[in-house]
Amino acid sequence: MEEQIRKELYEEMKAEQDVYQAELLAIEEAAKLYMEPPIYRQSAQYAIEHGERDAYFASRQSFEACGRAIDESIGKHFDGMHLPQEAVREVLEEFSTERVKLVLACTVKHKEWDLRFSPRNREWARTVDTSCIGKEPYYCMATAHPAILDGFISLFRKQVLEKDKAPQAHKKPAKHPQERGDGFEL
Repeated sequence: MEEQIRKELYEEMKAEQDVYQAELLAIEEAAKLYMEPPIYRQSAQYAIEHGERDAYFASRQSFEACGRAIDESIGKHFDGMHLPQEAVREVLEEFSTERVKLVLACTVKHKEWDLRFSPRNREWARTVDTSCIGKEPYYCMATAHPAILDGFISLFRKQVLEKDKAPQAHKKPAKHPQERGDGFEL
């Protein structure tokens, strides 16, 4: 009798566990549809050798999609003269700040010769480590007109990257003891 009760309890618990497992799998599948894969920071060779090929290619596809999303957002929002901040917000709703930063920096780095990118944006791009994208990053580069893309990069930097520096911006620079506020030097 006791043995039968144990079997029944075991069967009930197993059935409940199967239901929870099915629910968990359904939630994970739904999340995969809406989540961006993490940035894979190793080489393709490393991914293949360590059984992480799927993670590598998911990250690569997300980089490609991010480059296309930037181009599409620029095409959608640029009116011929102005690019509103909504263009950047739209891309950031779909992709992480880090991924957008990598795609933009990579694009500028590989078009370093193009002087339609401002010196400040070219200097910023040089400071970003884009090695995780690989040696041939053409698959993920944004292809919009460089002058318009430069405006997008400036908006991105203003909205996202410089926002992080805002607390430091409120500090007044220390004046040299020999300087006066009216510009007269002793």
